[in-house]
Amino acid sequence: MIRTVTLSPGFDHEVHVDRIDPGEVGRVMSWRVHAAGKGMNVARFVRTLGAEAHAYSLVGDLDEGRFREAAAADGVHVDTFAVPGLTRDNLTLTSEALGAMAGHASGPRLGPVSSEVVDRLLSRLLRDVSPGDIVVLSGAIPDGLDVDTWARMAHSVVAAGGSVVVDGQGAALVEAVRTGVVAMAKPNEHEAGAIPGVRVDDPLLSRAMAGLRWMASHGVDEPVVSLGVRGIVHRCDHAIMLTSCPVAEARVAVAAGDAFVAGYCLGASGQGPMKLKPIDLAVAAASAQVAGDAGLRSTHERIESIDSAVLDSL
Repeated sequence: MIRTVTLSPGFDHEVHVDRIDPGEVGRVMSWRVHAAGKGMNVARFVRTLGAEAHAYSLVGDLDEGRFREAAAADGVHVDTFAVPGLTRDNLTLTSEALGAMAGHASGPRLGPVSSEVVDRLLSRLLRDVSPGDIVVLSGAIPDGLDVDTWARMAHSVVAAGGSVVVDGQGAALVEAVRTGVVAMAKPNEHEAGAIPGVRVDDPLLSRAMAGLRWMASHGVDEPVVSLGVRGIVHRCDHAIMLTSCPVAEARVAVAAGDAFVAGYCLGASGQGPMKLKPIDLAVAAASAQVAGDAGLRSTHERIESIDSAVLDSL
């Protein structure tokens, strides 16, 4: 089973309009609302790829019922843990006239959050985890929690027989990697700046390789740094690779990293096509999301377009 944890949830409003003309009235063509946050997004993409996922998420106490309903509409089972406050609203706005994504805006996060509610979430998660499960720890750590929150969860999950994927940021990411028990970690080019030894003034690929080497030196089996449209830098045996999957027209700039993690987990869990490496399935899933065609069929069709090149030795 693939399980995801979200401590910074939100409602993602995907609104598609016919046009955006300042001072003029347009027409709303569609309006969809997802129970979101990075871990929730991963669970939704896992379902889109045809597999099962179980999500665990904090949520504002006034929004708990609505959050569960939105998750269920996407086929995601979620255990929610209420905290005081409102769950943030995020907006992705697209225009028929413009074609590509017009913009994305995020609301304020929940917080501060007490460690007691996170302890309850962790207890429920550990009650459910079985040997071989993959647990994804995703997103930001809310105010009020220690930076070792992901690290503490990672240790507990591995002790219960699960494996851990971390898609975090800042000191929380660094502390999680330092545990030495993380199977895969995927900061993006900006998040990698928090990794010790990464110099922000260095060229992009140099920063990515420095971050990857540091993660590998701390026992991460599959260290990855994502570079947006340029693809990912990752480890392949004793080499550092740059892998990409071209997209003719980028239509969706958000949640590509979450689609990547979903594809990786699908492959690592053995639920993907047997001959595909988890990294290849991950890159193809991210590419499908960026193209605005997320799904199992589109993901498989993109596998043959994946391109890789050796950057350096590890």
